[in-house]
Amino acid sequence: MQNEELIKKWLNDELTPAEQETFEESEEYKHFSKIWDGLEVASPPFYDVEKELAKFRENQASTTKVIKVSWTKRLVGIAASLLLVSVLSYILFQFTKQNQTLSFTAAQEELYLPDSSLVILNKGSKLSYSPENWAAKRAVELEGEGYFKVKTGSKFEVIAEDGVVSVLGTAFNVKQRASFFEVICHEGKVRVATTQDTTLLTLGKAFQLEAQKVQLFEVTALEPSWLKGESSFHKTPLSVVIDELENQYEISVDADQVSLKGTFTGSFPNDNLELALDAITAPAGYTYQVLNDKVVFTSENN
Repeated sequence: MQNEELIKKWLNDELTPAEQETFEESEEYKHFSKIWDGLEVASPPFYDVEKELAKFRENQASTTKVIKVSWTKRLVGIAASLLLVSVLSYILFQFTKQNQTLSFTAAQEELYLPDSSLVILNKGSKLSYSPENWAAKRAVELEGEGYFKVKTGSKFEVIAEDGVVSVLGTAFNVKQRASFFEVICHEGKVRVATTQDTTLLTLGKAFQLEAQKVQLFEVTALEPSWLKGESSFHKTPLSVVIDELENQYEISVDADQVSLKGTFTGSFPNDNLELALDAITAPAGYTYQVLNDKVVFTSENN
């Protein structure tokens, strides 16, 4: 918040005349003035403490210790405390509303951004953006995987750990799982920028980055397969495939007894664990055993 420092100095009565003039012209000052006006209290009626104390002593056999209290100061203190709480709450609200984080871990979730652009997040994914600054900058931060259908307009950015995807209006899929980064263009054009290079993708083109190695390939699907309940891969490291299996089925995979140096091209269903395991292990020459929520991979040669 731009006037946060002025608010702090105002509360401590430390504003210079110039700062006071600037602050009184701000929206924050108008906001807090209304609060203060609501907290103002009238001066309490006059109360002669000494006179009443004398009366009290005349009527009491024992000596009583009396503590004098300034009710005016106490009421003003209460008002100031309430105002401080209101100020802090206002600052916190202004800060938290600048960034909104949406997190989905149970299933696919469809949502619309402030410009009506559509985002569908895959399971175990997170998306964050700033509603306050959306008109000035259309940008989101993504962890996991999301499919975007962006309304035509100013530049739209998807910021992931390993790269930034920029478009004006198009449909595309972005996946960031650990060190694996993949972008597929399903409509229009997409620019992918990484620390290594910048790549322009058109319809049906795909970009993949894993262990600092870039791979470009083509797809024919008009939208991601996971929207229909299937996870698809193209020459993807087996470790990444297993990570996605764990994400979709919320299981733990023990692959210590097998080699994960190979890649996998194919797909597995997201609603049938047995078929998914068969799809992964058969081409790799693995066998598996399911123990509750844990799956153990072993080599067929063992």
